[in-house]
Amino acid sequence: MTSVAAELGVQPVHLYESSVRGYSALMTPSDAARIAADPRVKLVQPDGVVTTTAQTLPTASTARRPT
Repeated sequence: MTSVAAELGVQPVHLYESSVRGYSALMTPSDAARIAADPRVKLVQPDGVVTTTAQTLPTASTARRPT
C-alpha cells in the first residue's frame, strides 16, 4: 500500500490497517485522478466526516417470544 503511494508520488499522512486498508494523503485533483486510474487502487475518495451509530438488537431475555 505505501509502496504504491510512493510509486505514484504520494506521501501518506495517515495509514489505516484495521477495519479498512488504505491511507490518507494531501493531493491535487489531478493526482487523485491519476491514482484512481491505477488498477491496484480500489477507491479514491475526498476527505469528509464519517459517523457511526450503534444498533441495539434484542437479546434472548428481551426478545418477544411467539405465543
